[in-house]
Amino acid sequence: MRLHYNGSGLILHELCHIIHQKVLPGGLRNAMVIEIHKIAKQTGKYSKVLRRDWADRSVDTDKAYCIVNHKEFFAEISVAFLADFYHDLDDAGDTAVMAECSPPFISPGLVDRIEHHQTLESWSTRSFINKCRVMMARRDSVILRHHCSQFFPFTRGQLRRYDPRVFKCFMTLWGFIERWEDVEGKWCYGCF
Repeated sequence: MRLHYNGSGLILHELCHIIHQKVLPGGLRNAMVIEIHKIAKQTGKYSKVLRRDWADRSVDTDKAYCIVNHKEFFAEISVAFLADFYHDLDDAGDTAVMAECSPPFISPGLVDRIEHHQTLESWSTRSFINKCRVMMARRDSVILRHHCSQFFPFTRGQLRRYDPRVFKCFMTLWGFIERWEDVEGKWCYGCF
């Protein structure tokens, strides 16, 4: 298991590429995805965000991967949109403090690094470290841990608050996906 992704939705991200290509009208040229990517890029909101796998290195921030192109935008934002967990973090806003807005990490090395570099004077940082340690103690249930995005916004609630316009667009896109039927049987030909 690649623990350095710390619960990020790596496999879900890749599955979202297939959904984008095969399910959305126009496939990879879906006009709504292209337009909302363009708008999001212009806002600058994703030019410097927290990045979970860089936690407490010399810098915790990076340009969000979703800005690379509209295909990565759909996959990355979908991971956050589908992470409808960690509701205690929904109101975290766009804070620059990882311990205040990130779901718990499960990588021992990363948690040790955070603990070493932080002053642990803040209640939120101590609480965050404790949550991470509890999660790591339950190694047998690692597969059951909920995913989140690798870049901020990490969860659906954070996306709703941080970028309401993108959130509304993804409500529409995933509403269409939920109603989609493979009437031609192309996806499951020979499955049954």
